[in-house]
Amino acid sequence: MANYISENDIEADCVRVLMDELRYDEHLNLWQLPDDGNARFGRSQSAEVVRPGTLRQSLRKLNPTLSNAVLDEAARELTKSRAQQSLFDANQAITRLLREGHDVPTTDVAGNYVTERVRFIDFTHPEANHFCVVQQLTVRGKAARRPDLVVYVNGLPMVFVELKNAVESTQQAYAKNLTDYRRDIPALFHYNLVVVLSNSIDTKVGSLTANYEQFFNWEKVAAESETPVPTNEVDLLRVLRGLFQKHVLIDLLENFVLFYANRAKIVARNHQYLGVNNAVDAFRQRGQNGGKLGVFWHTQGSGKSFSMAFFVQKVQRKVKGTFKFVIVTDREDLEAQIYKTFVRSGKIELTQGTSKSSGAQTYRAPDGASLPGMLTDASPYVFTLINKFRINPNHKGLPYPKLTDSADVVVLVDEAHRSQYADMGENMHRALPNASYIAFTGTPLLDADEKTKEWFGDYVSRYDFADSVADGSTVPIFYQNRVPKVLLQNDTLNEEYAEIIEDENLSDEQQERLTRQYANVTTVITDKDRLETIAKDIVQHFPDRGYLGKGMVISIDKFTALRMHDFVKRYWEERIKELRGQINALPIGSAERAHLEMKRKWMRETEMCVVVSYEADEDSKFSKAGLDIRPHRAMMNRTWGDDHETIEDVFRNPAEPLRLVFVCAKWLTGFDAPTVSTLYLDKPMQNHTLMQTIARANRVAPALRTNGSVATPDDASAEELVSHEKKAGIVIDYIGVFTRLEKALAKYARPSGKKRDYPAEVFEDLLGCLDAAITEAILFMASQGLPVTQLTDSPQTFDKLAQFQAFADYLSRTEELKKEFSVFQTAITSFYEACKPDILTEDLLPASPYRGRYRRIKEVFEYLRKIISRKLDDTGDFDGARAKADQLIDESIVAEAYVIYNTAAVDLSDIDFDALQQKFQAKPYKHLAITDMVDFLRQQVQKMLNRNVNRVDLAQKLNDIIANYNTVSSDVEAFFKALKEYAEQLREEEKRAAAEGLTEEELEIFDLLFKDELSQSDKNKVKTAAQHLLQKLQEANIQKTVLTVDWYKDVMLQGRVRKLVGDILNDDLPDSYDRQVFTEKRDTVYQHVYNLAEQGQRYWA
Repeated sequence: MANYISENDIEADCVRVLMDELRYDEHLNLWQLPDDGNARFGRSQSAEVVRPGTLRQSLRKLNPTLSNAVLDEAARELTKSRAQQSLFDANQAITRLLREGHDVPTTDVAGNYVTERVRFIDFTHPEANHFCVVQQLTVRGKAARRPDLVVYVNGLPMVFVELKNAVESTQQAYAKNLTDYRRDIPALFHYNLVVVLSNSIDTKVGSLTANYEQFFNWEKVAAESETPVPTNEVDLLRVLRGLFQKHVLIDLLENFVLFYANRAKIVARNHQYLGVNNAVDAFRQRGQNGGKLGVFWHTQGSGKSFSMAFFVQKVQRKVKGTFKFVIVTDREDLEAQIYKTFVRSGKIELTQGTSKSSGAQTYRAPDGASLPGMLTDASPYVFTLINKFRINPNHKGLPYPKLTDSADVVVLVDEAHRSQYADMGENMHRALPNASYIAFTGTPLLDADEKTKEWFGDYVSRYDFADSVADGSTVPIFYQNRVPKVLLQNDTLNEEYAEIIEDENLSDEQQERLTRQYANVTTVITDKDRLETIAKDIVQHFPDRGYLGKGMVISIDKFTALRMHDFVKRYWEERIKELRGQINALPIGSAERAHLEMKRKWMRETEMCVVVSYEADEDSKFSKAGLDIRPHRAMMNRTWGDDHETIEDVFRNPAEPLRLVFVCAKWLTGFDAPTVSTLYLDKPMQNHTLMQTIARANRVAPALRTNGSVATPDDASAEELVSHEKKAGIVIDYIGVFTRLEKALAKYARPSGKKRDYPAEVFEDLLGCLDAAITEAILFMASQGLPVTQLTDSPQTFDKLAQFQAFADYLSRTEELKKEFSVFQTAITSFYEACKPDILTEDLLPASPYRGRYRRIKEVFEYLRKIISRKLDDTGDFDGARAKADQLIDESIVAEAYVIYNTAAVDLSDIDFDALQQKFQAKPYKHLAITDMVDFLRQQVQKMLNRNVNRVDLAQKLNDIIANYNTVSSDVEAFFKALKEYAEQLREEEKRAAAEGLTEEELEIFDLLFKDELSQSDKNKVKTAAQHLLQKLQEANIQKTVLTVDWYKDVMLQGRVRKLVGDILNDDLPDSYDRQVFTEKRDTVYQHVYNLAEQGQRYWA
């Protein structure tokens, strides 16, 4: 089946937009210039990634008064080898050089020593920089790689673009391309600003350190008011016209990159870029807006703390003045979290003698008395709690004093609409009357928040729940109402009650009011029978989910949290015992037994803990209530490993078995644990606190296996490690709070007549997503002439077997069909898993056209994919790999996988291809059979490539044959003939080393040294050079004179090895190798030796 639009077409149109619309300065298609590609690009060899000529011209243009010697020194510093650094460290060092420039010591005309700063990028005039788009740039590192597009700025590779056809998933560009490129040609990414992955319909943007889940959409070109990408517009086109604008890329480089915690490069997302620029524009207009910069509403999980850091960073770099940034929160954990973001992002350097845990105390206000001095000193930051603006008890009755008249104070207030800000917020404005104020919030302003608008102005940026989910920044949240019958009517839980219990450390006055006015409410909520009912429900629900993310149980107070832990723990152990009995009753080797054994193992490994704030004499208080807080406090205070990780770090880590925590207020705001997917809510809440709480489950997270561990791209090959994506967060509501949320949001509507924007949807909506996925999949199959009912409704097992084979054969005709089918299958499975455990009892589900058939349909698609996707075992015979299953499929289609018989490793020389062709012509399902042969040949060429890097052309030829079949011809007989001829070519290549009188290792070096038009005499000399070089390397390895342990990590030792290689080749290579050719071959061989040493594949050892 031909692709009407090829990847080359997509690539060409990208170039058209960049050149014609965005007015890039240059375009190079190196695939069309294979002979003089390096010369046109401006490099001497394929290992180079910088365009030295363009860089030099740009330096001269940007620094017209500096001498050539100074510019040369700056260029050397920028382009020097950073092979010994990690990818993160190298990119951070180069980004710093690009932003700050490089100081070069020199002398002036009078002979005085001076320092000249060299600029590499013109940040003031983005158009003055040189922009070039390069197609198909071959870079040789550990292996030769050829990115689709690279955008060069002033001769430096800034943007990496990997394109796929629209019928392939964007995730494949990450898993199969970007990961290989980062490993094999890391030098290309030393200069990288941003990575773009696209199949034209789905485009993702991210940093070089990001996991795929951390890549994001770039939906809007220039304004938040723009509509999402319409159905008639290509997603990639929107990204090109937005992100790839010259001024956007330069702005992103200068102001919207952070290097976090020495491991992650953070690049602003589209909503952060637009929102922060809005805020900076408002700051520039602070004289006109009276210092009211506005309310910055970006929903929870969208990176609000990073947005604060981006805002500060851009103001510091782009607005004239020396500003004092005052970051105000109302809770210690929030202050610590934002402060940690600034420290780990490099915005704050810890002072000598401080640790990351204690922090540089000069920036954090210990008390209100310290504020006057901190607000007027020279430091750029003050982090404080709002309660530090409380009036001194000795000055009651007096207004709060003014602390500074400065107009250079910028106050960033987090969650400014909470009640804690009422009186003390007024005090803060009296203390800082000329300051500029901006409010950051994760929830919308409601009717009760008029004071917030009065102090800060209206929205300066808004990025709501729906925007966040549509962009892929967060996952949707679905809720289920499972209120126990013993609960009194919800309308008696008024706002005052919810407000009082927001804080887990109640004052005496609050406790008295609870006891006096709400004793009946508290009594019902904390009733023992009710809590046990909820605990049993949690124990049934938590292990039976599809996505086994972490969970939080939220209770009304500390005592109830601990009681709930104890109840859940007791019923948890009882269920483990029940599972043991169920397992023993099942046949050994059955799929159901294996499933229950995995569940029991997961439950036994699972750890739980209560996480509450400390209070004085808590041991005695809990003991009087018959509870023991001590083991939980020990867990909360414990640290793990050499990095002294805290319980927060352990809970965030999906690999750690701490999977369920019991809280009442702690961790409900300002705490980010992406794999949290389930909240069990049993505490009255309202408005902002409720919205912030449920957002704990909306973070994007990596896929998890069915055993709870983090999935990898290779999991598809192991049935027991099937992975499930985090499609949604689930909130189980035991208190009936969502009716209150709907009332609170009833008057809040999105602009332009859009529907109301709720942070959570009902479970029935999630089930509707599954219905839609099934419908789309069935329609796709019908469009291919494959009615799914033939698989689900056929009463005879053998009939079903035949239909599965026939369907799989048809879908195996092309790679595009297989991939398109896998997209539909994955969607069905993912939404089915997200609906667990409720979907396991289909008769209790709401009415649906698929009720009673969900599991059967899911398993039909999964089983069909198994047949299509079977891979040849490493030791398998490709003719025997498609053996029939040795057990029949049972009626529920939960069948055993097809058996792949393990045989001796196959040698190409043992295969009779003529006999194989006769067998092939007799096969009824030729597409499935030919898939086996393709898999086999791919394995063979990969093995040969591992022995000789010069066989990359053979690998490319196989890809070309497959691509030609997929895009030009559907003649399966011709395809088999081409594969047969290719296999015979591989067989000849396997014999070449012996024919040349060389070993495989000597042949690899010979191929690296070989050049065209050699006489037989010169060819023999090149063979001798290859043999002598390998011999000398072996001797040097034994003597440890040059090839010492880890020599490739030491620059001086690298030079000695390079010299050794050059000396040996200089003695043996023929005179026809002139200086240019000799240098190129020497460098190529040295790079090969270096790569092998780095990979631990030293065949000279």
